[in-house]
Amino acid sequence: VGKDTVQVRKKNNANATAGRQADAVVIAASDLNRLRANATLLTKEQEMEQKRRQEEAYAERMQKSAARKEKIRMMEEERKKNAMLKEAPNKEGRGGQNSVLARAQQML
Repeated sequence: VGKDTVQVRKKNNANATAGRQADAVVIAASDLNRLRANATLLTKEQEMEQKRRQEEAYAERMQKSAARKEKIRMMEEERKKNAMLKEAPNKEGRGGQNSVLARAQQML
């Protein structure tokens, strides 16, 4: 629509539009999709196939979840092991240094 274009609005009869609006219902798109999906008739084979696909998808999600949990558990064990190894040399390291000094003194 350009600057010099004039738009004309037609006057509607209030009674006619009110009657049409009373019959109109607004629903969400998700509800409309749900109604459309439920309106289609499926054979037993189609229902079984759809159920099998859903079960396969669920099993795949669960497998990924179990793998992720196992990976997290292994990383936690590795972290604990590394933390223990870092603490252990500090305690033994002091004793080790003292033993080296003790051996050097014995050699003299």
